[in-house]
Amino acid sequence: MTGRHGGSLRRAGTGALGRALGVFVVTVAALAAFSVLAEDVVVAIPVAPRRLRPPVRHTPTGCELLVVRHHCWTGAAPDPDAIPGHAIVTLPGRRPELADSSVGFAIWLEGAPGHVHAFCP
Repeated sequence: MTGRHGGSLRRAGTGALGRALGVFVVTVAALAAFSVLAEDVVVAIPVAPRRLRPPVRHTPTGCELLVVRHHCWTGAAPDPDAIPGHAIVTLPGRRPELADSSVGFAIWLEGAPGHVHAFCP
């Protein structure tokens, strides 16, 4: 095979290898250029919409109703000079109720059993 045809086969093999290498280099360069250019591109994939749940209606609790009915406050007093006369408290084993402010202060400041929800005028 070292005759006339041996050299042409070698050139043909080298040419095919060169073309394959060229295609590979061009492909890699194109992918690199695309990744740089498409850095800020966001691909949106369509998704079937979820079924929306109906809004949950809030039913005021007994405690919330008491706070509104008696014009109570749950954070800082609306007036810095306000002196609470009552408190909305829940004592152990009972429902929320309007009580004298001394009960609320005993729970809040002295650690008496129960929970203070709000103070009221």
